[in-house]
Amino acid sequence: MNLGEAARLREAMLRLAGSLDDGYLAEVGLTAAHRDVLGAIARLGPAASPSAVAEAVGMRRSNVSAALASLRAGDLVAPDAPAPDGRRRLVALTASGRSALAALDEHRCHRLSALAGTRLAAEEVRRLVAVTPLLERLAAPDPVAPRRRPA
Repeated sequence: MNLGEAARLREAMLRLAGSLDDGYLAEVGLTAAHRDVLGAIARLGPAASPSAVAEAVGMRRSNVSAALASLRAGDLVAPDAPAPDGRRRLVALTASGRSALAALDEHRCHRLSALAGTRLAAEEVRRLVAVTPLLERLAAPDPVAPRRRPA
């Protein structure tokens, strides 16, 4: 793949990913930062500290702290708990936070299915689904890649 093809594919994937929220975040009172922080907490699981979340989403620690305060106020994130080693604080989703994230994932799946059903022919949908394993391999963590720096 040359750089022009890579840029075109990247841009298309970003536009598609952005279109899947389709105003849903605003309807449920969340921002893109809230979505990213909730997703990172879910992926990190019991190791989710504010610093680990910031690194995972590429945000400054102060911005993650502000998002966490808002999410705590909405009962989507539990109050910080001390880690077993006592040196850091851990964050976790509440039942409401897990439900909100599941609802967002369901909305995105419905939206993607609707877009594919209205904009693509049946054979194109089959071809798109067939490349899913390739996209999953591309999206897998790269153990030798440098860590992202918050902007």
